[in-house]
Amino acid sequence: MDETIKLIEQAHQGDKTARDKLVMDNMGLVWSIVRRFGGRGYELEDLSQIGSIGLIKAIDKFETAFDVKFSTYAVPMITGEIKRFLRDDGMIKVSRSLKEMAVRVRSAREEISGLLGREPTIDEIAERIGASREEVAASLEAGAEVESLYRPVGQNEDSGICLMDRLEEERDAHEVLLNRMVLQELMEGLKEQQREIILRRYFYNQTQTRIAADLGISQVQEGRGIFSNLTVLENIRMGAYLRKDAKGIEEDMGRVYRMFPRLEERKSQVAGTLSGGEQQMLAIGRALMARPKVLLLDEPSMGLSPLIVETIFRTIKRLNKEEGMTILLVEQNAQMALYAARRTYIMETGEIVRSGLSKELKNDDAIRKSYLGL
Repeated sequence: MDETIKLIEQAHQGDKTARDKLVMDNMGLVWSIVRRFGGRGYELEDLSQIGSIGLIKAIDKFETAFDVKFSTYAVPMITGEIKRFLRDDGMIKVSRSLKEMAVRVRSAREEISGLLGREPTIDEIAERIGASREEVAASLEAGAEVESLYRPVGQNEDSGICLMDRLEEERDAHEVLLNRMVLQELMEGLKEQQREIILRRYFYNQTQTRIAADLGISQVQEGRGIFSNLTVLENIRMGAYLRKDAKGIEEDMGRVYRMFPRLEERKSQVAGTLSGGEQQMLAIGRALMARPKVLLLDEPSMGLSPLIVETIFRTIKRLNKEEGMTILLVEQNAQMALYAARRTYIMETGEIVRSGLSKELKNDDAIRKSYLGL
């Protein structure tokens, strides 16, 4: 206990080593809480990353004057962070009270069905839980699955036919002709490469992956997008699937392993069993196997522990500085983004509100107060 208090005091004074040690020492506590939320459609590893955020908040807010153990204080913080994520992560945001009502309705529905041997009416459910018909109906609709126009239909989901393809389309010949004339005029005003991208994507139906590979662009998407059923080695090789130079591929694999030694240690391990940080390393390593001229990174720090975030961003900075690779980074962690980037664009609700050299923005009082919390 005394050691924990000492580390917390050091962390409050800005000691990152002490803060990181507290995080690592309490990951067992995080996992013990995470396991309670299994079977809800989320990977436990992802929930552990969310729980880690709650743990970090507990470290930052814990006062040594509190007459409780740190673990006792941290449990509700970790649990609350995970519950908040589960509550807010849906495609359509539903209020907490409505979600709680939906749980009660579902329970009452099952009980009445068992007693009556049939599906209960809304009035019967409303009477059972002491709510109005409108509240019951709203909670049932809120819990309904969101349908997508792009949902595959038919017996063969690999057919490429979506629900949208089944909708009747009314076309006006004159409007089609006018649209083609306008499109031709717009296309003529584009640069050759821009025109090529549009033609290949929307007229030749080439995938974004294929076009990006030909243009020397690799993207690491938010959520990593690894092949969870393949091994680490197979995932890395997938990054070079368009290449034919066997010797060059082997050299680049060695380069990825030197950059992320942990991937070489786990090269025979199934990728879906890696931690969130290791999966992010794998996603970046796979992207580098295409030998891109431009690397696009979307939220590489999302859901990762502070130690892993530092490792990822050191690698990003080294790729740019030592290898001269152009990197476009989209990142909400303003402090790490300013550390890694030479030039920064700050966006709010889809609009660029500030831009400039990162070293200048870091010293701007308004930026430090609004985005860095300093």
